[in-house]
Amino acid sequence: PLTPRLLAALALSDRGADVVRKLVASGGEKIDRTDAQQMNALAYALAEGEVAAAARLLKAGARADALVGQQPVPVVVIPLMARQFEAIRMLRKAGVDYGRIRIDGVSVLDTVRRSGDQDLLRALEGGSGKSAAGRA
Repeated sequence: PLTPRLLAALALSDRGADVVRKLVASGGEKIDRTDAQQMNALAYALAEGEVAAAARLLKAGARADALVGQQPVPVVVIPLMARQFEAIRMLRKAGVDYGRIRIDGVSVLDTVRRSGDQDLLRALEGGSGKSAAGRA
């Protein structure tokens, strides 16, 4: 079996993602398999800021609601912690509803609302995620 990190690396290209899809479709690989760090391929792609690879992994069947990490959280929370607005937009476009993603029973959207982070809130609600003052 391939490691999650290797699956993420394959997804860096369209050709590699085709290989991943074929392996998953044949039953030869489990796309949401986790490693010793409890990370899966989608988690590695998101943690490394590889938005296109993450999108390819989702198309290959990666679950957006998979729990990852030593303190398990939904994989789609990774870009929130890193404030990766492009990844958040891609995940929303892929159908992720952050109002339905919960950590300890509280929706991620509610947690961000309470934090007062307006840029992150805009990204989760469909805006650009960057205020006019935050643009370069």
